[in-house]
Amino acid sequence: MQRKIKQSSVILCLAFLCAIILIGVLYYLSTQMFQAEDPSSLKEEKPDTVILVSDALADQSWGSHAHNSRLRMEEKFGVKAELFSGLVTETLREFRTVKEAENGRDLIIGHGREYTEVFNNIAASYPEIKFVSLQGKPEHDNQTVYTYNNLQAEVQALLAGSIKSETKKIGVLSKEGDWKRHEEVETILQELCDETEIIQRTVESRNNKEEALQALDELLEEGADVIYSRGNTFNRYVIEQAQVQDFYIIGFITDQAYLAENQMITSVLIDVPKIYEYIMEDYLSRDGLESGVHDLTHQEGRNISSTGNIGPMFTEKDKEELGEKMRGFSPYQ
Repeated sequence: MQRKIKQSSVILCLAFLCAIILIGVLYYLSTQMFQAEDPSSLKEEKPDTVILVSDALADQSWGSHAHNSRLRMEEKFGVKAELFSGLVTETLREFRTVKEAENGRDLIIGHGREYTEVFNNIAASYPEIKFVSLQGKPEHDNQTVYTYNNLQAEVQALLAGSIKSETKKIGVLSKEGDWKRHEEVETILQELCDETEIIQRTVESRNNKEEALQALDELLEEGADVIYSRGNTFNRYVIEQAQVQDFYIIGFITDQAYLAENQMITSVLIDVPKIYEYIMEDYLSRDGLESGVHDLTHQEGRNISSTGNIGPMFTEKDKEELGEKMRGFSPYQ
C-alpha cells in the first residue's frame, strides 16, 4: 500500500514538473511572438538606408516631409539614413540611384512617383538591394511601392471650396500627370454639387515659380476664385498670391493655414512620415519587405490621408452644409 502511495506521489511530482516546464515553454514562445510584433526588436542589424528626393527640403511641403520622415525613422527604429535632395532631373535621379546601389546600400527609398520609373530601369541589376518608392507601378521582385487613396479628403476639400466660391469655379494647379484621380473626383463632385466646375491647369515642374504663377493667372482669368494648389515648392508662391489678390486657397500635403490663415479654406493632408514608418516596420518584420504594391488605404489602421481644420471664413451654416453634402459619401462604395 505504501509502495503504491509512493508511486502515486512520484507520478504527481513528475506531472507537476512537466506542467511547469510546459508553462515555461508556452510563456517563452508567447514572449517571442509579442516581441516579433515590435519591429525594433526583430533585427539587430539595421539596413544601410538612403533617401532620394527631387525637391528642396525647405519647400514646406513634399520635400520637407522627406526630412521629417528620416527623423521619424531614426528616432523610432534607430536607422541612420542618408538623404540626397534636389535631384530635379531624370539624369540626376538615375545617376544617384546607380551610385548608391554601387555603394552597396541595403534599402533605397525614392521620395515620389518619379523614382518608380527610375527603379524599374535599374532594380533588376541589383537584386540584393530593396528599392522602395511612393506611388507608381513596380516591375521587379526587389521593388516595393507604397500607395494611398486621398479621394475622400480631396472631395471634402473641394466641396468646402465650392461652398465659399462665388463663381462656383475651382481652379486646380498640379504637376503634369500627377493628379491621377482627377476624373473620379470631378465625377463625384458633379453628383454632390452639380453647379461646381473644376478648371485644371498643369505645369511641367513642381519647382518652377514662373510657370506656376502663369498657370495661376490663367485660372483666375477663367473665373476661378478658389485654387487647389497641388504642388510642392510652387505652393508657397500661389499662397502668397492668394493674400495679394484675395482669393481662397486649398493647401496640399501639410496643413498650410499658417501661411495664409484668412485665405486657407482647408488642406488635403498626407502623413508622409507615417508611410516611412510603415516601410521600415515592414522591412524589419518577420516576413521582410514584400514586393509589389502596398495600398495603405486598404490596410486596417494605415490610412494616412485626411483634411485639415476648416478656415475661419466658414460659418456654422457653412459647416452644416458641408456635413450634409458629405453625409453618406464613401470613396469605397
